[in-house]
Amino acid sequence: MLTPEAASAHHLFFYSLRQEADRWFVWEMLGAHQSSLSDVKALHQMFPEKELFFTKLREEREELIREFSKLLISKRWDQLRDDDRSWREFARVMFNIRKNTPQATEQFFPLLDYICVITDVLCGRSNLYFLDATEADKAELQAYIKNESTSPDLDSITVRAELKTLLKGAWFDKYCSDKAKFTIEWREHFVDDLLASDYGQKIIEEWDDRSQVIKGHILGCLQEAGVFNEDVSGLKIARTILYPNALQKSDNREEEKEKTKKSKTLSSYMGRGKREKYYYWVMEYVG
Repeated sequence: MLTPEAASAHHLFFYSLRQEADRWFVWEMLGAHQSSLSDVKALHQMFPEKELFFTKLREEREELIREFSKLLISKRWDQLRDDDRSWREFARVMFNIRKNTPQATEQFFPLLDYICVITDVLCGRSNLYFLDATEADKAELQAYIKNESTSPDLDSITVRAELKTLLKGAWFDKYCSDKAKFTIEWREHFVDDLLASDYGQKIIEEWDDRSQVIKGHILGCLQEAGVFNEDVSGLKIARTILYPNALQKSDNREEEKEKTKKSKTLSSYMGRGKREKYYYWVMEYVG
């Protein structure tokens, strides 16, 4: 608990901030920056594989930009000039908006800074944020960024990352028939080996138009091979994948109808897995 003297100083500090738009702007940006650093490091810990990490960064960045563009003030930010006076004028605009619509600035600062941090990492400036990494780690990360930017095989990287993300989901462990065998490492090798097989190139070529169908077929093959518990239906697996935080039926009939429709669609794709040429490859691979 703050002493009366400290509480008074604390109050005066924030009061002074509120009187000067540019100081307040910098303070808000610093607060958002700390949150951005934590978020990007947490994402890196969750997806330590470089190709998967960068795929998730791109997905995150695209979604953030969509959200940012919905804010009216974002149009004004796009017109900002690269000089000291311009941002101070912008800060005064933000300060006046905050008096009327605080929710706008509550979204503005975190979105803007996180977009900037992710962009820095994707452009090879990750050393600004991964300060606790070893020099070897930083060098490896930089080499990966450089190679990836000139790689002709970006489609393969995307497909590999999405399939690994799918099979790493919590739903897999929930329905897995043998957790000791079908570990995360096993799943990673499975995806790598499938894409390296005679069937991999076709999967990659068709991914843009049929990604959900292909995911369903692969899940269906794994189900037929005994990777999942026998008493778990394809529909239950599909619903858990699509709606991991809403397994209970919704009170909203239209919402529930839509969830059921999408789950049945994915489940039907799983049921057709046996028709794929790589079905027997999966059966043999699982053993």
